[in-house]
Amino acid sequence: MEATQEQTDIINASTVLYNDDVMKINACAGSGKTSTCVEIAKANRSKRILYLVFNKSMKDEAEKRFGGNTDIKTINGLAYKYVMAGKSPRNDYKAREMTEILVKKGIIQDGRSAYKDTAFILDDLTAFMNSDVTDIDEFTKTRRVSQKIVPVWNLFLKGELEHTHSSYLKTFQIALGDK
Repeated sequence: MEATQEQTDIINASTVLYNDDVMKINACAGSGKTSTCVEIAKANRSKRILYLVFNKSMKDEAEKRFGGNTDIKTINGLAYKYVMAGKSPRNDYKAREMTEILVKKGIIQDGRSAYKDTAFILDDLTAFMNSDVTDIDEFTKTRRVSQKIVPVWNLFLKGELEHTHSSYLKTFQIALGDK
């Protein structure tokens, strides 16, 4: 690779990073980000490098280009490894199944409106998991959502509900904090 001066500066700067330092390269498509990262990995053979990609096809392509000191993961793969520790996430909970759980846990009352209450809770919980908000209390205060999503979310955190794809990704987002 014939590196530009900017790429050379980035590669050289990478060699003085400490173990917990993070280097972020932000550039437009086709500008040589991947090539620069490959050169960073070569310049830092004694360091472990995490290279995050958007999807599996990008991961497969990157694995052909990087050396053994680079872990290549999708964001979902990183979150899965961090939160799930080898367990498989389940598919989303169906309203009928969740209704039984919420009644059993005393979060909602059994009766004619239980199924409807659960559907609203699941919709609100999905909105939280898909949001950029990491504090569920803040989410319930700033949005028109059911307060009952808080104890349901806590069931995920305590391991009393199996994680879904959305819940483990949200748990990872919260764990990252401001990083």
